[in-house]
Amino acid sequence: MIELFGAQALVNAAIYCAGALLGQILYAVVQWGRREIDSPLARFTGDVRASIAAVGANLTAILVLLQALPIDTMTPFACLIVGAMQGSSADSLFNKSKRSTWTDEERAARNGSAQ
Repeated sequence: MIELFGAQALVNAAIYCAGALLGQILYAVVQWGRREIDSPLARFTGDVRASIAAVGANLTAILVLLQALPIDTMTPFACLIVGAMQGSSADSLFNKSKRSTWTDEERAARNGSAQ
């Protein structure tokens, strides 16, 4: 496993892990903001298998990247950004739930315009 000798490396690893989790959650919030899903929670409960795959991929990437990144020399902000990008990438890649088919009325309501 990773050898975290210094306190800064341990803090950076914790920030990286928190960023990865935050990135995965923020991706659901972005989709909710675009009105692609009904709620951020629906992203993870709609297709449980895909959500488990996304979380598993995120955790695997955390383990791999903590070995590969120079975590002890990175700034905390860089750890947060890299973690968030990795978390959102894992969720967008693996959490592919079925997209609902919209009627013309639903599409107009979601887009905020009446046709």
